[in-house]
Amino acid sequence: MSDHVADTDEARPLLGVTVVVTRAAERADHLVLPLQALGAHVLTYAATRIVACDADGLDRAARVLARYDWVVFTSATSVELMFNATEACGITAADWIHTLVATVGTSTAIAVRARGVEPTLIPERFLAKGLLDAFIARSDVAGTHMLYPAAAGARRELCDGLRALGATVDRIDAYDSVATDEDVAEVRAALQDRRVHIVTMTASSAVDAWVTAMGAVHNAADVVSIGPITTQAAHAAGMRVVAEAMPSTLDGLVAAVVRAVRAQRDRHPHLTTNS
Repeated sequence: MSDHVADTDEARPLLGVTVVVTRAAERADHLVLPLQALGAHVLTYAATRIVACDADGLDRAARVLARYDWVVFTSATSVELMFNATEACGITAADWIHTLVATVGTSTAIAVRARGVEPTLIPERFLAKGLLDAFIARSDVAGTHMLYPAAAGARRELCDGLRALGATVDRIDAYDSVATDEDVAEVRAALQDRRVHIVTMTASSAVDAWVTAMGAVHNAADVVSIGPITTQAAHAAGMRVVAEAMPSTLDGLVAAVVRAVRAQRDRHPHLTTNS
């Protein structure tokens, strides 16, 4: 996190600040640890957990990988599940040579590279719309066969847009984010006592689960969002979004938290330590 530290007046710009991380339990540490390194006191509430959905569909697609011209990934979770399926079929990184990969964002691209495959298309804007725009800019989409392992309930904009460009798209609901039954007493008490300065949101599903779990105090603290879709969901739930990650990555989210805390301190100079 040296880039964040270099941009601050102090080595630990979040010292004395309480941040709630709502990221799915399986991936919370990727946000918790950087925030703690910058001095934050972090409370975790796994608003959602990731569950696999159409494993049979992934298995069938994996067995005919060579038929696909493109595989489109919009999350690191879909990368993990798809590559697990291909590896279970004996498919190696070398077998992806005739199949191109498109990803949304650097974290998704990193997940693909970790499996030994280099993405062909990474949009400048880390959104499904940005990826669609990147495909629109190409002249070789019509007539291609694409595989799109997606989150259940994911917006249809990308899939429909690719089909409108002339591609055949096989969409598979690879996983879902479902609300957890985690004990919320500690986090809810901190919200009620006004001890929480920032709540981070990384998905609209997390917003929905948060509102249900926290009830009347769901909007008791400022929110920092990972991107415009999540921001829209938070606004719709009556929450105060004070900063948005730019770019829409976990590093961008951490930087946005720092910006939000600085703004809070400008408004309330006494905000230095937790009581």
